[in-house]
Amino acid sequence: MITEKGHLMLADLDKRFDDPPRSFSPVPIWWWSGEKLDAHRLRWQLERFAEGGVYNLLIMNLAPAGPLYGCDADDPPYFSEEWWTIFRGVCKDARALGVRLWFYDQFGFSGANMQARLVTQHPTFAGQSLERIACDVAGAGMLECPEAGTPVAAFVIPIDGQGQPVGEPSQIPVHGKSVTWHGPGTHRLMLFYSIESGFDYYSVSACQALLAMVHGAFEAHVGDFFGNVIVGTFQDELAAMPVWSRDFAQAFRARRGYDVLPHLPALWEEYGDQAQRVLHDYHATRSALAETAFFKPLFQWHEEHGLTCGFDQQGPARAGYPIQSVQLYADYPRTHRWYTAITMEMRKSTPRLITSTTGHARGSRLSIVRAGVARWKKRLIGCCPGYVQVPTFMIPMRCTTVPAVDGGSGLLRRRTGDNRTGSTITCSP
Repeated sequence: MITEKGHLMLADLDKRFDDPPRSFSPVPIWWWSGEKLDAHRLRWQLERFAEGGVYNLLIMNLAPAGPLYGCDADDPPYFSEEWWTIFRGVCKDARALGVRLWFYDQFGFSGANMQARLVTQHPTFAGQSLERIACDVAGAGMLECPEAGTPVAAFVIPIDGQGQPVGEPSQIPVHGKSVTWHGPGTHRLMLFYSIESGFDYYSVSACQALLAMVHGAFEAHVGDFFGNVIVGTFQDELAAMPVWSRDFAQAFRARRGYDVLPHLPALWEEYGDQAQRVLHDYHATRSALAETAFFKPLFQWHEEHGLTCGFDQQGPARAGYPIQSVQLYADYPRTHRWYTAITMEMRKSTPRLITSTTGHARGSRLSIVRAGVARWKKRLIGCCPGYVQVPTFMIPMRCTTVPAVDGGSGLLRRRTGDNRTGSTITCSP
């Protein structure tokens, strides 16, 4: 039985669906690539959007630094003064038409190369990867670090006939860029080295510079539209967090109370409870560093400016694959709880659960992205300004699933294989 109050609630709900608030309209991606932007044409397109009931638009440049996916380089160039003049004009038109705008931050899927530009200007902003070369030896062996690598530490660990560890690793000295071993029995000889790779998302100064380069530019040029016309930003497929950094060992010691360097084999080998503890602490440190330098400051910037921050990250993480999630983002629910519009473009139930649980970790509002056009990149060939990826819906709702577990990614080993490229390995009986 439905009470009178219940009838009123149903009637109110029905009315909301008949005439939903503009903030609940679809949020299509409005591509600004393929042809030269024209202010009058963009105004005309805005009017068509509003007439069709679309009051939210995500502006995205596909080819900001040169031709990409069949599109010519953006014209005018992305972030040029002419581009900013057009963007401000669109903001004014959107305000007049009651349309709200989002901007794309170009941090993940992008041709803008923002991080690369910063690394070129500031080489210390480059991220690092920790790699290993290894060789199973019976008697003696030698390993040489690849030319571009910097040796970090070397070890041997006894193994059985199946290649499984049967004891604790022992650290051995590195001489220059090579390590040699002589001893009885069969051992796995390992040389760990660092190499520059990507952007350092563990560096506070590097991430501050990245936020200033993009978000600071939008604030300087169109900050007066924040919170009323410009209501949010979107990020897609952020790159993986580094697996090492120049200061990682020091940061690990400060947070965990012991030195990680004597325990590096635990990141590749399984040899007991101690190795499991090291592995857990390693990924927990990755997560903490990424939160401090990148994810929390990104959230705080949006809070200060009254904007929503949305994302849809790389497939293995959003799809709920635990090992790949750890490899990409250390602790996916923990690092990504700092977004306020948590989205995904996958239809299976597991991604929905992961997405909702991540949002619940902070009580975030959840936006579900349903990208119904398959292989959308192929559709960009010959596209023009005003191309819209549809149907893309961002539907705000409250997360309702169980909260994420503290440090929820668990004890998952970083087993990405040994990098033997450019290395010299000599094994003798």
